[in-house]
Amino acid sequence: MTEKIEMAAKIFKAVGKKPSKSGVARMFGYSRTAHLERVISKVGLEEFMEGISSSSETTLSTGLGSSSGPYKALTSPPNAYPTNLSPSINQLLSYQMGLPCLDYIPSISTDSETSLSLFIHCLSLGLISNGFPKCDITYATSITSCVLSICRSGTIHHSHKGLRLLESTDATYQFTDLFMRKGCYKPGIKSFDYWTTPLLDDTILPMAWRLFSGIDFTVIVPDASDILIPKSFMVSLRDGRAMVSFLTSIKGVDSFGNYVVTYNEIDRQESRKYNLFSSINSDTRNNLGYINYDISAALQSIVFNFLDVSKYPAHEQMLTDKHLFRENLSNELNISVKAVKVALTAADNGQLKHNLISKSTLFAAYVSETDSIVKEFTDYIVANRPNLYSTAIKYADLSKKYSIFFFIWTQIERQIRDVMSKSFLNQADVREVHDAVYSKEVVDVDDMIRNVSDELGLDIKIEVD
Repeated sequence: MTEKIEMAAKIFKAVGKKPSKSGVARMFGYSRTAHLERVISKVGLEEFMEGISSSSETTLSTGLGSSSGPYKALTSPPNAYPTNLSPSINQLLSYQMGLPCLDYIPSISTDSETSLSLFIHCLSLGLISNGFPKCDITYATSITSCVLSICRSGTIHHSHKGLRLLESTDATYQFTDLFMRKGCYKPGIKSFDYWTTPLLDDTILPMAWRLFSGIDFTVIVPDASDILIPKSFMVSLRDGRAMVSFLTSIKGVDSFGNYVVTYNEIDRQESRKYNLFSSINSDTRNNLGYINYDISAALQSIVFNFLDVSKYPAHEQMLTDKHLFRENLSNELNISVKAVKVALTAADNGQLKHNLISKSTLFAAYVSETDSIVKEFTDYIVANRPNLYSTAIKYADLSKKYSIFFFIWTQIERQIRDVMSKSFLNQADVREVHDAVYSKEVVDVDDMIRNVSDELGLDIKIEVD
């Protein structure tokens, strides 16, 4: 009983908060920690407060974790008091707060914690330590959801699920210390957007990452295809999709302390591969040290190896100088170049943006050409490359001509990537993403272009980013 009280007391002492009967259970959000609340209720707050003043500062043991997971094997004394706290959370408390790492019984509590949920626990502790005493796991999960969405898109809308949940559960609206309003409010037309405050960006999130970086993952030998990510890189990461992808794919750490992240490649078709790199943005890939060898204007480069581009002047402009073409559209439409790329991709897949078509004659011309290009290219492939067409219809939605078109030209794109990949010595560290190949090696792009021409008979451009 005393050990339970001391453990609960240390948690409150470490975060500098006044203890309450439900505080421990609320901190972790686990029903299986409710026994601590019952203990405090049974002995009373007076004895609990005595536990605070008498609790030992000595950590009993460290390195607790599941033998099957990415955490260190159990090293606590055999007669240590069993607790139903998950081993990874126990380890986190031991590292950061000097709490005893107590034994656990696998048959009662298995370690099903993912790295993402561990990060949420770290964020919860960071929030509690910075004046959010009522923060529970649901609250921290909502904060994490908002942060990840902001990392992806820059802001979140007032209707964001995580934000609405915070509004409904935080009666004091303390969460507004973490998110600030952006933009203007127009009744019935536009609600406020929100983004993160300096308190969250500069204090709480870094604290959460520091906590996370202290979790003692098992040292493993990485597979050849694994990605190695320095802990310092994770602390500065602001790419929401990458954050989720990395946190849910950590296998352990290497001998230098880098996180070992599994690549998770799925290759079930003849055209594109989907993997960890598909889930992170190009800046994050580059920051990890990878060089982007990109097929310039891939769709146009491929298709107009088979069709006469002069029949399609808007697409010819795109093929000649894609950057200038996008900038011209950006000026005409008064939107960002990034938004232009999204609009062009939508048009290439048969999704019409009528609001943009009416604003730009150049965009309207581009869209009007796409139907004819899809038909002419598909007819050519049926007549001259029937094997490509046969493969495409295995995967395509046959009711949609743009779907068949996509699965034709991306097969050729894959053939190009395969030739490009041969240019690198370390094949295990070549990463394919749609129309690009990533590697940490520097190779001659002209040689790569020549190889594509020699092996496939295709004239393409390759850019390096």
